[in-house]
Amino acid sequence: MFGRPNPFGGDPGQQRRTFDAEKQAKRVYARYACDLPAAVWGGDHPARIGNGRVHDISMGGILLHCPMELKKGTIYRFQIAWNNAVLTVAGQVARAASEGGSRGNQYGVSFTLSAKTQNSLKTLVEALRLKSAKPPVAEEKIKWYWGV
Repeated sequence: MFGRPNPFGGDPGQQRRTFDAEKQAKRVYARYACDLPAAVWGGDHPARIGNGRVHDISMGGILLHCPMELKKGTIYRFQIAWNNAVLTVAGQVARAASEGGSRGNQYGVSFTLSAKTQNSLKTLVEALRLKSAKPPVAEEKIKWYWGV
């Protein structure tokens, strides 16, 4: 068959990968689902501009839901609370989508990390990775183990 080769390998007539598969292939870091509170500060503003919820996180960034409008391309500071600790990180809004209603807006934020922040973030991401990797233990097994 003549024509351009398939950029995804294989037979030129082979079906292309879906958008989701392409998006996953471009990801550098694995994302982990979470539901963590986050406070948001605008670039140079000393006062907090609002609050939101982090719905997934990776070493590269977060998916943030918040009611206020953040500008794409702008760098913000975020304080993410987890396990009685607070992670403060700077990040640039890479993607923005309005969901309307009470859920507010959704933002893809790309982190700008210092070495210290990177280590703290790595601890958080590793904790979420381990949590997602462990299947829940059935209550019957727990009762059997403890002889209850």
